Amino acid sequence: MNIYCYNPKDNAFYPLALKESYVETGIWPEDGKEVNEDDYLRFAYPPEGKMCAPGTDGQPVLVDVPAPTQEQLIVAADAKRTALLANVAPAIAVWQTKLLMGRKLTTDENKALGAWLDYSDALTALDIQAAPDINWPEPPR
Repeated sequence: MNIYCYNPKDNAFYPLALKESYVETGIWPEDGKEVNEDDYLRFAYPPEGKMCAPGTDGQPVLVDVPAPTQEQLIVAADAKRTALLANVAPAIAVWQTKLLMGRKLTTDENKALGAWLDYSDALTALDIQAAPDINWPEPPR
C-alpha cells in the first residue's frame, strides 16, 4: 500500500516513494501530513459535489464544491453559446456552397437552411448575462 504526504498549503498529495525526487527539486512539503492510500483515493477522487480541502488540523477533509459565481456562470454560458454556434457552419456548408455556385435549393433544403439560420440568430440574441437562467434554443433536426 502506498503512503502519501498531504500538503495543506497547496492542497496536494505527494507519493512518499518519490520523496527523494521531490527533495532534489526543492518541492517536498516538510510540514506535510502522512496519508494512507485509501484516504488518498478518497480525497484525490472525491464524490460528485465534493472536493478536498485542508482541515483546521492540516489533514485533508471533504467539503462541498462552492457554487459558481455569476461571472463564472456567464463565462460558461458564453463558452456554450460559442460551441453551439460552431455547429451551425458545418450544418449549412453544403447549402451555402450550392447557393454560391448559383444552384437552387430544394424546398426542403431551403426550409432546413432557414431553420439553421434562425437557430444561429436565436443563439446570437441570447442574453448570457442572465446565466444560469437562459432558455437555450433547440437546434433544428
